[in-house]
Amino acid sequence: MGGAGFGRQVCGSRAEASSREWLVADGLGGFAMGTVGGLRTRRYHGLLIVATQPPIGRWLALASLDPVLVLGDRRVRLATHEWASGAVHPQGHVHLATFELADGVPRWRWAVGDVVLERELAMVHGSSAVGVAHRLVRSGDAGAVRLELEAWAGGVTDPPPAEEVVAGARRRARAVIAQAGPADETGAALALAADQFVVAGPTVVAGYPWFGDWSRDTMTSYEGLFLCTGRLDEGRALLERAAALVSEGMLANTADVGARVQHRRRRPVVPARGGAPRPSGGWG
Repeated sequence: MGGAGFGRQVCGSRAEASSREWLVADGLGGFAMGTVGGLRTRRYHGLLIVATQPPIGRWLALASLDPVLVLGDRRVRLATHEWASGAVHPQGHVHLATFELADGVPRWRWAVGDVVLERELAMVHGSSAVGVAHRLVRSGDAGAVRLELEAWAGGVTDPPPAEEVVAGARRRARAVIAQAGPADETGAALALAADQFVVAGPTVVAGYPWFGDWSRDTMTSYEGLFLCTGRLDEGRALLERAAALVSEGMLANTADVGARVQHRRRRPVVPARGGAPRPSGGWG
């Protein structure tokens, strides 16, 4: 399945590329997240954010993996960083030719003269692991081409082969789409987007990059995340899990409180189209 993509007009502009974000989740509450151009504009941007108490307790494990093309005696840094002084160096986005999402997998292509380098990134579903695969698409007449990587990381050990991670993510994305049975590519894209929010439990992440599981948001989005995507068994398991924590007619609101369970207040319901009750949008 194809997806969103940008060319030189967006990728080559620091302002444009930095205003567009991508996110890939690991199914536990962890994620990888950044901007199209690679400039980290949030403290939550990084290639591996680990949920130490799924789906919360998030820690940054891998901030960046900077590619450096070595062309003979020339070194071309393809990352983009902004420093406390306001200086932006290196400015690798000027070499970024395209960015696209293919089967939910982000793909970057940098062009330095006739040399084209491709990067793809995916996470291992159900595990705190990320794979970053690089491929030399074209070498042109550059002669010997070498890739170096500069890692900004802490506590990263024995990652799985990146190519296997990317291939596995693609297979899983196609299975998610097939289960949802969408009518068109828009529906397929929505099924993949919904998949990012369903995590082990099963439960639902209310929002990235900082929220955990809120019962309010889970039940409001339940139809779209589970019923419309064919995830009936997971949806049933989530309701059974929620029902076990009902107290005095209230669902537990367990947002970002770890093992503690809190019941705060009842939420009113309002008639929805077709007559089925749904939670109202405000706290009253």
